[in-house]
Amino acid sequence: PALLASGADIEVASVRGTRRVPVDDFYTGVKRNALAPDELIRAIHLPAARGPQQFSKVGTRNAMVIAVCAFGLALHPERRTLRT
Repeated sequence: PALLASGADIEVASVRGTRRVPVDDFYTGVKRNALAPDELIRAIHLPAARGPQQFSKVGTRNAMVIAVCAFGLALHPERRTLRT
């Protein structure tokens, strides 16, 4: 959720080279993504925050637990938009 809210780019690499994939296009379904079989995630590029951002995780414990729910949001005042 935090990467989606911020509008991040995922940089992937293989022996063929590197490419950047917008996070909106990277996740293609449940347990599915835009990686080719020979690609690895090399970097995550986050744009500078232009407004407030918040991330929250709800789980049964605070440490090292799979979240029941996670939520991220970012306000983009220059575009007058909210991403979640």
